[in-house]
Amino acid sequence: MNMFVDLELRGLPPPEPLIQATSQMAMLEPGQVLRITLDREPYPLYEIAKEQGFRVRVKEFEPGQFHIHLWEDSSVPEDSIPGEAR
Repeated sequence: MNMFVDLELRGLPPPEPLIQATSQMAMLEPGQVLRITLDREPYPLYEIAKEQGFRVRVKEFEPGQFHIHLWEDSSVPEDSIPGEAR
């Protein structure tokens, strides 16, 4: 099983990235991390993720390009995920 589940959402109009991200969050297995690639920060997603018990880390890998990491299992060490906590 791959630790990261990648979801490419750049270029999609709102609310499509939020819909796809929350759908994929529901399908994560223990130990998996959802890595979303976006061209903006999804502030509403951060709140939804926290309400559902997910941890969130964000890394801007190029100007205006973000990797959003979401996971809920404590078996994934937070220091193994790049980015800043949100």
